[in-house]
Amino acid sequence: MELIHTAYRVDDLEGSRAFYEALGFEMCGRYQFEDSIYLFLGLPAEIANATPGDPTRGARLELIYRAPWRHAEVGPGFDHVGVAVEDLDAALERLAAWDLRLDRPPHVPPSARVCFVSDPAGRVVELIER
Repeated sequence: MELIHTAYRVDDLEGSRAFYEALGFEMCGRYQFEDSIYLFLGLPAEIANATPGDPTRGARLELIYRAPWRHAEVGPGFDHVGVAVEDLDAALERLAAWDLRLDRPPHVPPSARVCFVSDPAGRVVELIER
């Protein structure tokens, strides 16, 4: 068994895509079905090791845009997604264009330097410096 992707519904597909690309994700698949668009994003090392011909497998973030009349809400059960970054300060600089809201500024818990930010849809992303 393997976890292959996490999916988010978003209202601003291109804004969300640009946010995650600023973190280092790359688009590796785009599909459209009826009134929905699905973008699969992955990290370069994961994409390189993926199953050939299947961009949806291997630690993917899937952004789903459905017609505007089907608003994407962040539910009460969602907490956050964690993303490891090489340089936390550099990652925050790349995200500065989004008028970044720091949910919790950089701090050092027992294991690593971390920071919590919100993506354009309001989902919390924990940045963990390696």
